[in-house]
Amino acid sequence: MQTVLIFLGALILLTLIILLVFGALFFHIACSRNGRLISRIISSGAASALGPYADKIKKGQETLERRQKSEICIRSDDALTLHGYFLKGDCPNRTIICVHGYHGSPAHDFGLATEELLKCGNLLLIDQRSHGKSEGKYITFGVRECRDCKAWANWLCERMGKEHPVYLDGVSMGGTTVLMASGLDLPENVKGIIADCSFTSPYDIVSCVACRIFKREPRLLIASVDLYCRVFAGFSLNENSTTAAMNKNKLPILFAHGTSDSLVPHTMTQAAYDACTSSKDLILAKDAEHGLSYLIDTERYSAAIYKLFKECEKTA
Repeated sequence: MQTVLIFLGALILLTLIILLVFGALFFHIACSRNGRLISRIISSGAASALGPYADKIKKGQETLERRQKSEICIRSDDALTLHGYFLKGDCPNRTIICVHGYHGSPAHDFGLATEELLKCGNLLLIDQRSHGKSEGKYITFGVRECRDCKAWANWLCERMGKEHPVYLDGVSMGGTTVLMASGLDLPENVKGIIADCSFTSPYDIVSCVACRIFKREPRLLIASVDLYCRVFAGFSLNENSTTAAMNKNKLPILFAHGTSDSLVPHTMTQAAYDACTSSKDLILAKDAEHGLSYLIDTERYSAAIYKLFKECEKTA
């Protein structure tokens, strides 16, 4: 009997060690600034779908690089230096804060739509924390980033005045960031939100990725990852969600997602849309992969953006 207890104790200890080791590995890969392996694994389908549009994307990025812009730096509420670029638009009477996705960049995620967006207003292209020139050791999947988004909105309010309309536009993790930000006490000049292919919560996207890798949800492993998130990155995978933010949000929101998204299931956007009680619109771009809704359904997407601006500023 004693031998059996010793064996069981050793087995439990070994299992715990394995969970902690693999939890640390997955935490580093998923949350650290340089942990790109998960990004490469889960975005392989989306990356291949970008192939036919490579020339357009490159042209859009080059156009963005050529545009005259002002470099901006602000401080986050946890003392990180956040970086962004301000571009004057053809319509200077509103400004759009563009929030890129996980291991993305403003040039990659907004390059194609930049010319269209500049017709609508000024652009503030930001580097999310732990990306580009912004400081930060860990990515928090929207939990801390949404507070950074509020800081950028406050900066714009001080710079442009309280009457200047501001919109939040996010893609992928950027979409999650702006939706979570909608649950915060944003400045009154933030009038509306555009959220493209967002995931519902850090836990949901980590679980979704883990299920793809292991063919089932490894709850103990995710719990181990969450432990490292709490101890080292100061957030929990269950700390916030887009659906929870919708309970506090009062802003009009344009939701968008591709029905063939192999990275973030479009049902996550549907869940946020269903939870939203404010004015809302939903574009489900048929057969569009991750982040390609604007490319696949440009006319409808652009019309919905102009409609959002018109409705928000008519009631302002």
